[in-house]
Amino acid sequence: MERKNGSKVASISVLVLFSISIANSCADVNSFNSQNSLPQKKKEQQSENIKKPLEWSITSSTLNDRITLTSIQFTNEAHGLLTSESGDLYETVDAGITWKLFEGSSSKLIKSSFFFDDLLGWAIVKSKHGYSIERTTNGGHLWEEQYITGSSHLDRVKFLNAQEGWAIGGWTVDNYAVKSSSLLLSTLNGGIEWTDISNNIKDQNGGPVNITDIYPYGSHRAAVLIDDGTIFNTSDMGKTWRKETPFIGESTQTYFSHIGHISELNQFWVVGSADSIEGRWGILAKTNSNGLWSKIRSSYYFNDAVLISNNEIFICGHNSSDPRPRFGIVENVILHSIDGGQEFNVLYKTKDAQINAISAVNSKLIYAVGSHGLILRLQKLTN
Repeated sequence: MERKNGSKVASISVLVLFSISIANSCADVNSFNSQNSLPQKKKEQQSENIKKPLEWSITSSTLNDRITLTSIQFTNEAHGLLTSESGDLYETVDAGITWKLFEGSSSKLIKSSFFFDDLLGWAIVKSKHGYSIERTTNGGHLWEEQYITGSSHLDRVKFLNAQEGWAIGGWTVDNYAVKSSSLLLSTLNGGIEWTDISNNIKDQNGGPVNITDIYPYGSHRAAVLIDDGTIFNTSDMGKTWRKETPFIGESTQTYFSHIGHISELNQFWVVGSADSIEGRWGILAKTNSNGLWSKIRSSYYFNDAVLISNNEIFICGHNSSDPRPRFGIVENVILHSIDGGQEFNVLYKTKDAQINAISAVNSKLIYAVGSHGLILRLQKLTN
């Protein structure tokens, strides 16, 4: 998930699940490919920094302490990709044991990407002319430009299959004034043609919305997340949208930034965050079969999350010993729950680097990335 997150106020975190009718599922996160291996400093995290079950082994590596890693994606159990804040891409072909600079990214400023498999992928590229969507069909050795936005910026691109895809972007700003709403694009032919469907979603007053994430989950189907937690669903490639049951009782300061899906339960989840004078905290919220909400409050800010199942959850985030934002981050953590979020254990914590994104290779191998080139490998040792 092209790691990473805007913020309305910065720190309250919310994870929400809701049921929806779906067909297929889609891989998520961001991507890239290879070249020279960079040295990595590896070490087992010291036990005094961890409160973790013995079945998890955690290895900390430094890719390059001068870069900030913002997202991570695996296309299969061996092949994975990293994005950095500076626009570089990195690739692994051995399940994260080693990482290489992505060969095709050296001349591009790549803000995010999505790879469907080892060869086929798309990237959001920033240049002096604006933002563009580019596609590779040979693992990133060559790229072709598909769409140029001009003054609007693009954030993320995601595909359900080789043909159906979506891209979202931020607000167009000119002289510090917002000129239009978020950008929302769709394609049915692998990005050869992109359709602007931004005006098909409106808020309750008929005005523009701020789209923060999108999740394709079936043919012509996708769920869109708005910064206030509103979720819209389409079954016709974005021509029409249906507003889902709203999240009730959450603070208006919460900024929702990520949406994901548990296929076997037909449930989507979203992550949100906020920071205010009231403090920094997180909320895990779920709906039951009757559509009623339940919430679990946490003192941690959630940057990203991955749900292995309805019960097993991994979250990366941070906390502060002082609730006032100006005192900064004190500890960065990976949290783990096996009871749906009723109780979390701290698997890892550090004061040295922020943990920005987390992704599952499978149910026994989890990766997280962050600032100062931090790469964390969580390996389950028991069944």
